[in-house]
Amino acid sequence: MRALDLEGKKAFLAKKKAERAEIQGRIKDLGAKRQAHVVEEMAKKGLDDSKALDRAVRDAVREQAGEKGFEFEAPKAPAPAPTPQPR
Repeated sequence: MRALDLEGKKAFLAKKKAERAEIQGRIKDLGAKRQAHVVEEMAKKGLDDSKALDRAVRDAVREQAGEKGFEFEAPKAPAPAPTPQPR
């Protein structure tokens, strides 16, 4: 960028900003698709994460953080239940 003049730097930064926005959009889209897939698979397998340890820990942390003034977005869908790993 040192070799670029002011207009060249502005054009370069605008291009990078557009690339970043595109990548962030793709990340958001893929995250939504992943979450939909996880929910679908959990429904197929009849899994419920309400009794999972990680859900209990997450809920406890959110509750304690809320008491300290932190705010969280409501979860869009339940987190996937842990699946046993073969040993």
